[in-house]
Amino acid sequence: IIRAHPELEIFIGLDIDPVAYKMANVQLDLILNNVEAERKDRALQRYTYLRNFRDIRSIVRQVDANISSDGVDGILMDLGMSSMQ
Repeated sequence: IIRAHPELEIFIGLDIDPVAYKMANVQLDLILNNVEAERKDRALQRYTYLRNFRDIRSIVRQVDANISSDGVDGILMDLGMSSMQ
């Protein structure tokens, strides 16, 4: 998503599994390092939380109160079981 959408301004990631959370952050670091030059002056604001998806409303408010009132453009949720589990 980050590579495909350079117009993306804010990325919020949530995972309740500490192992998956750590792995995802490593991957995000790699991706952001690779696309940083392509994004030019549009730095991506990245927020990751070791939290449950049910907390998304309060997390979004913490990130930016305007997002709660204005809405989001999209949400991608992977709610299935992973092979690690």
